[in-house]
Amino acid sequence: MKFLSAACICLLLAPALAADQKAEPRFERGHPLAIDAAYQNYGGTVWWQSLPIKDVTAKFIRLKFSRLANPLHEPATLVIRDHDGNQLQRLPLEQLDPVQPLVTMRFPVQEVTATVEAPAKPVKLRLRLSEYFTDSGANPKPLSTQLDQHPWFGLDEIGAAPALRERARGVANLLFTSDMASCSGFLVARDRIMTNTHCIASSSAFRLDGKTCSDVLIQFDYLSDKAPPVSLHCRDAKSYPALDIAVLRLAAQDVPKLAGRPVARFADGNAPLPSNAELIHHPAGLPMKLSRDCAIVDRDTPVKNLRHSCNTGGGSSGSPLFNANGRVVGVQQEGFPDISLREFNDRSNKGEKFYNIAVDVKRLEPVLKELDK
Repeated sequence: MKFLSAACICLLLAPALAADQKAEPRFERGHPLAIDAAYQNYGGTVWWQSLPIKDVTAKFIRLKFSRLANPLHEPATLVIRDHDGNQLQRLPLEQLDPVQPLVTMRFPVQEVTATVEAPAKPVKLRLRLSEYFTDSGANPKPLSTQLDQHPWFGLDEIGAAPALRERARGVANLLFTSDMASCSGFLVARDRIMTNTHCIASSSAFRLDGKTCSDVLIQFDYLSDKAPPVSLHCRDAKSYPALDIAVLRLAAQDVPKLAGRPVARFADGNAPLPSNAELIHHPAGLPMKLSRDCAIVDRDTPVKNLRHSCNTGGGSSGSPLFNANGRVVGVQQEGFPDISLREFNDRSNKGEKFYNIAVDVKRLEPVLKELDK
């Protein structure tokens, strides 16, 4: 049975986006909870244990914790396990952030249990399991320009070359913890991440004042569900709505954690279009994927952005489109029109071509000039 509660969590509604800025699809469905950790000794080092959270229709489950407090910095670890007791993730709780919720990875299971392990019973530690999210994997809309069996690849699947792996170290998964939307982004300065304006519009904090972004979790090295990513905080953001581009600034204390990571190099906007490209992204908030051997078709769109054939999905927005030399030629912006899979197949069978759209590097000049100041 589903582990549900009558508690209601009310979310702020995003303002309407411009016609050319479509919000990312929501792949996850939220289930509000309000379960405070009441610490009892469950044996050994386990002091608190949740009831099983189960959904037989889920392909993925993710947990969200809030009301975090650990004023004494008591040593403790949050452990997530599956139905068979296998450990899925461990999260140290010594340095809880009371501002930003704690969000787990997406687990490819139908049932999870959370426990808190500590050498002694926690005294001042507070933790609330506030919500869980499920993804059934069912989506009637096409997600990619080529509906083949493997629309994208993990870096390990293809034995990615060192140069490609190095570029990937600068690409991040952006999780908007207010409502669990996700996008992609990439490092454009030692403390700056570039993404889309329609992505940052998913931040409740940003919608309030057009600047702060405390509810944005920035995850680097999210390569698989077997190892935790490097999670950083967002300090503030600046939006360029006419371009559908936003630049996020990292919290000062997190900047040293990015030492040695590659900052994106941009292609010359006046150079001829490359014949092929690749996209490094986090479709649907999944571990990092690569879409390769893509064609850049032209700049034949109303605002002269790029049309390309890289496979994408909701969550790919904001990811970098690279040429063969590893330089960014565009920022993924928009995928398919809002049509059903059946309509897509019908129109494709009649010879119609569908392409994704990326913001052309040629249009990014004013943003890049500001970054150079």
